[in-house]
Amino acid sequence: MVSIGGDTITLDAPDDDLRPGILGLEWPGGYARADGALAPDGDFEVRGYRLVIGELSAGDTVRFDKQAFFDDPLAARGVPFTEVTYESPLGPLVAWHVAAPGDTWMIYVHGKASDRGAGLRILPTVRDAGIQSLIISYRNHESSPDDPTGRYQYGLTEWRDLEGAVRFALGNGAESIVLAGWSMGGGIVASFMYESALAGEVDAIILDSPVFDFEEAVNLGAEQRSLPGILTTAAKWVADRRFGIDWAGMDYLERADELRPPILIIHGDEDETVPISTSQKLADIRPDIVTLLRVPGASHTSSWNAAPDLYEQAVADFLANVDR
Repeated sequence: MVSIGGDTITLDAPDDDLRPGILGLEWPGGYARADGALAPDGDFEVRGYRLVIGELSAGDTVRFDKQAFFDDPLAARGVPFTEVTYESPLGPLVAWHVAAPGDTWMIYVHGKASDRGAGLRILPTVRDAGIQSLIISYRNHESSPDDPTGRYQYGLTEWRDLEGAVRFALGNGAESIVLAGWSMGGGIVASFMYESALAGEVDAIILDSPVFDFEEAVNLGAEQRSLPGILTTAAKWVADRRFGIDWAGMDYLERADELRPPILIIHGDEDETVPISTSQKLADIRPDIVTLLRVPGASHTSSWNAAPDLYEQAVADFLANVDR
């Protein structure tokens, strides 16, 4: 961070992965918002600025945060909430519950390198639609129990935690369920839809940069690092031998014909983590239920940051047409 001037801040330009759009700025004991770049200038850029908590001075080091909102629903978005617990096969897990007038509940599933804050970006839009929110955690994350393997399974086991959240919602008055997943959360949602006896309770799905095929995401990462194909193949073979990775099981496109609810997918066309081609493939396989919104210039899970009005309107329109 270079300088602060009232309602603007001059920053060392972030990596392309975080451009364009709204960012959070995080440092020990503090958080701020930096809105879209006003005046890019080589290695620096001027952005709109709003301090949320703490103190920030010229020269301090900050971490860029795509989630853009700090802490919990009340502190970050002014939305009252209750922290609840629900049961999973590994024990109790925590979630944020936001009440609303309707009996439809949306359950939010964050990605691997994220947390419950991922859902705060669309929380007001969902509440304005009269839909209750349950923003969950799952195994291997924060204070949750570890998976027996000690590793993320990209949906193969985590779907059972989502099932516990769906059961909690149904037991507390939900008549209709909407699932929302970011990145690996999309794989968890897909796995739930294939494996859970409660999948029939789901009336709609919203996904952001979903991991539909873990192997394709690995291939894209290798391509970004310019690794030869033979090295990528060898590395996947070693991973399979050492960790027992179920590549086929984590290809959720193979069973796409089993999906029934309408699905809105939002995916940035500059995603270098999860290939947009996998979202396009699902849209091609199931045009009867899938709507794909491609966001120009957006990187992984950054579509809201790049185009918040477009994103929120797409979510609002989709929810307005859900049969619930």
